[in-house]
Amino acid sequence: KTGSDDDAAIRRIITDKDFEALDALASKFRTEKARYASGMWRIFAFYENVGGPLADTPEGWTKHEAWLKEGSVLRGLQKENGSW
Repeated sequence: KTGSDDDAAIRRIITDKDFEALDALASKFRTEKARYASGMWRIFAFYENVGGPLADTPEGWTKHEAWLKEGSVLRGLQKENGSW
């Protein structure tokens, strides 16, 4: 994790389970091809945050797996209902 303001925002979005906001943020970072002052791509930092649990513990991984499954189910339902 980079320790940036993006990290805090992404963690908040993850905690809120706002999958639409996560998709929008990822799209923004990909489109803008933005980098930090260090040269690191913002999209890379996004994936670093989303790719693992908030706490690197067995419980953290269990929660992260459930979060990923929930997000996949919700996205599938939204696509089926035409709301995306």
